[in-house]
Amino acid sequence: MEVIRESIFSSAVRSFVRGAFGVLGFFIVFIPVFFMIMNLGGEKDFHRKTTTEILPDLEGKTAPVPPTAPLILQIDFDGIIGAKLLDKENIQVQLLESQMGKLQGRIRGILLNMNTPGGAVYDNDAIYRLLMAYKEKYNVPVYVYVEGMCASGGMYIASAADKIYANPISLTGSVGVISGPYFNIFQTLEKIGVLSKTLTEGTGKDAMSPFRPWKEGEDKEYQAMIAYFYEQFVTIVSQGRNIPKKTIIEEYGAKVFTSPEAKEKGYIDEIVMTYNDALQALIEKANIDTKSPYQVITLKTKRKWIENLFQEKSPLLSGQIAHKIDLGSFPIESAYPIFYLYDPRH
Repeated sequence: MEVIRESIFSSAVRSFVRGAFGVLGFFIVFIPVFFMIMNLGGEKDFHRKTTTEILPDLEGKTAPVPPTAPLILQIDFDGIIGAKLLDKENIQVQLLESQMGKLQGRIRGILLNMNTPGGAVYDNDAIYRLLMAYKEKYNVPVYVYVEGMCASGGMYIASAADKIYANPISLTGSVGVISGPYFNIFQTLEKIGVLSKTLTEGTGKDAMSPFRPWKEGEDKEYQAMIAYFYEQFVTIVSQGRNIPKKTIIEEYGAKVFTSPEAKEKGYIDEIVMTYNDALQALIEKANIDTKSPYQVITLKTKRKWIENLFQEKSPLLSGQIAHKIDLGSFPIESAYPIFYLYDPRH
């Protein structure tokens, strides 16, 4: 019986080793072949970071059209700006690739489909400037359709548009800046006998540190930055919506408004019942004949599983797992912790 048990064990080990080497051999052969096939598909297609998705036109159709037919590019802002897939880099790629390959010269207008509370200061400003540059270079109209919310950073970006349309139950506005909340846990740590020391060089390097008593006036630098970004925000909205800065600062403040109020105050142009109403207005502005073929498209970021597998940050190779803290609505991986963000909890 002992001999039989050893024979079964040895057979299992041999089977496992053969299977493991078989899988390894498959990947050794598959990966080079995969890249060869992708390269045969054309260098331009291989390097594109987006795929084109056809959206319904005014009649709900997604039928193929001739390769020269005019296009409307829809960019979706659904969620916090600056978060994954809704940051400056992603929007920049969409705009760049909308003028590449088979799409080159065919974009007649851009529809920003908005449902966002805003987000990171850097990404909002960068996206606004990308849209303004695109408008100037390609001479295309940019319209906004608000279905839900176009608040704070959303309002910043929407100020690049020629027209803003919103459905009756949308909220628009919140021209303001927020940073924090900042917590101080010094007294709590002291009570339980925990001491901390931060080594710094340079006056104010550890300003607003939560591990020591705050000094009077050490928040002045942060407040000055917030005031600067607020001035930028007000200027952008004032120029884009043709509203006096004084009115925005003294009357509107950082409030959000219902669609009737937003129209009265000049934050939106029209209240429409459906998405198609805004789309039709843009198509007319773009001089697209709806009796001839045209398409509405969006550009989706490709899934890069091969790159994620072999990149340096992959936990499969590095053996490390990144831990992220979710602080409610705030996108924690921002260039700086200052936001054009509507958050009703504050």
